[in-house]
Amino acid sequence: MEENLKVVYLHKKETDGTIFYVGMGELKRAFNTGSRNDWWNRTYAKHGRIVDVVAKDLSIEDAYELEVFLISEIGRKDKGLGSLVNLDDGGEGATGHIPTQEARRKLSERTSKKVINTETLEVLKSGTELLNKYGLYGGVLQKEHPNCDWMKLDDYKKGKHLTEKWINRYKIKNSYLKIINTETLDVFYSIEKAAESIGKGSYLNNESQYNILSTKLKGSKRNNTDFMYYKDYELGRHLTEEWMSRKTKKPSKPQQLNKIELYDFKNEVWFKTTTKEFKSKYNITPVLHSFISNGRFCRREYFESDREAFYKNELRWKNILDLRTGEVERLNQWYLADKLNTKNNNVSSFIRGKQKILKKIYKIVA
Repeated sequence: MEENLKVVYLHKKETDGTIFYVGMGELKRAFNTGSRNDWWNRTYAKHGRIVDVVAKDLSIEDAYELEVFLISEIGRKDKGLGSLVNLDDGGEGATGHIPTQEARRKLSERTSKKVINTETLEVLKSGTELLNKYGLYGGVLQKEHPNCDWMKLDDYKKGKHLTEKWINRYKIKNSYLKIINTETLDVFYSIEKAAESIGKGSYLNNESQYNILSTKLKGSKRNNTDFMYYKDYELGRHLTEEWMSRKTKKPSKPQQLNKIELYDFKNEVWFKTTTKEFKSKYNITPVLHSFISNGRFCRREYFESDREAFYKNELRWKNILDLRTGEVERLNQWYLADKLNTKNNNVSSFIRGKQKILKKIYKIVA
């Protein structure tokens, strides 16, 4: 029983899949991190580790034989022969040991598989040659949609190059995200690409086309576009009455002419107006339940119901000096981004005080 409890294993770097250690012993030894040499410990700390058990249930003689063969074929780094951090040649007094033909065949199957470029049909004898010739690590051969044209020849013969994920590998940003235009049936693999198909991001009430589409797809706003998640399309949601009528305008409510009171965070004043006058001036409905126009205005009723939120929002507004003109303007993250025609995330660190000067032009002052 003891003879057949040995395994031979490889340790690979998580970062690129490179084999950096060959070992043998009981199965639990393959997963232990203790009693390793300093070189192994440094490699593990920097790159992480993937455990690959290449053979198990071996007699100790067969395990030693395969270990010696693998170290010999892959090569020790200290001798300038390969990538391994092993400090000996393996086995039990195994210097000069000659592995069997069967051991050579097993290694050949695991480390010398041919790879193919699916566009040029160029074939290389192994992932090692792919690395040496084109600088591509073997890890890309495991992915369903890598940013390259290479795959294992065995996968090519099985038709992997004909799969949707392979054909669209350069388009896919998130493997789980897929969007369809229900009118044109065009498919997109990111919200950005779907938004680009209807024009570049234009700012509307300080929201880009990307942000608008994102909130509608996620259900935060009523989706009156032609886009939906592909999984919903497969379930037939595009055939429902709700979807068919998505662009039908609901009957508008009579405009309220009653007086309302709002706070303007930009100018730091309370003022009174009517819903009609406010909407006419700013083209925005003065809602009760939240801040209006990306935090610029607040209804008196919302202030009374959540003063903590009111004061937090007030802290997001900063007096910003234009170093070119000497003028000071009160802005928050949304309005500064709109002023610079950029995404609001690009100015967030500046608004939060982590960045002292923005674009060598703007500075927050008291």
